[in-house]
This record gives sequence, structure tokens and C-alpha cells, in this order.
Amino acid sequence: MSCENADCGEILAEVYEYLHHELDDERKAQVQRHLDDCGDCLRDYGLEQEVQELIRKSCCSPAPAELRTRIMQRITEVRISGPDGSATVVAETTVEVSQISPRDED
Repeated sequence: MSCENADCGEILAEVYEYLHHELDDERKAQVQRHLDDCGDCLRDYGLEQEVQELIRKSCCSPAPAELRTRIMQRITEVRISGPDGSATVVAETTVEVSQISPRDED
């Protein structure tokens, strides 16, 4: 399927970049024109927007305490095995799992 000499597959392959403002101005305008003219691509773009919104909303919840505890227990030391099979502690690592806020979209 194509509209206005732009291939729908090409447009849909760039929907993620378009949503996240990662395209240059010229390509952004081309994608926007295509979405304005192509109902099928616009519908797919709308679905991608909905998925991104669900992901954004789900990232606001803090990790459960049990998960944080398991992560802390498993990631306490970084070990490197020597050529003779000995293990040397290279660094002690602390991992803190905290609430991640989605970045504000423009």
C-alpha cells in the first residue's frame, strides 16, 4: 500500500521515531503528510500512541519490595575469575531500584 509516493511500510517503520521526536524536520514533515493522507497508517500510528501511553503509565509504579530485595541479594559483588580459577572481588555493587518517572513529552 502506498500514498503520495511514500511507502506505508517505510512510514510505519519510523512511527516510533516520529512519536519520540527523533526524526529531522524534513522527514517528520513527510511522515506527517503521509499520516494525514493515509487512513490505514494513521490508524496504526494511533495504536502505537496508545501502546506508548500504556507503557508510560505503567512505569510510574514502584517495583514491589520483594523484587527489590531479590535484586539486592543477587547483585552484591562483581566477580572476575582468574586464569587459575580463583575469584577476585573487583567491585562491590549497590543497585537501588526506585520509582522511575516517565519523561515529560513536549
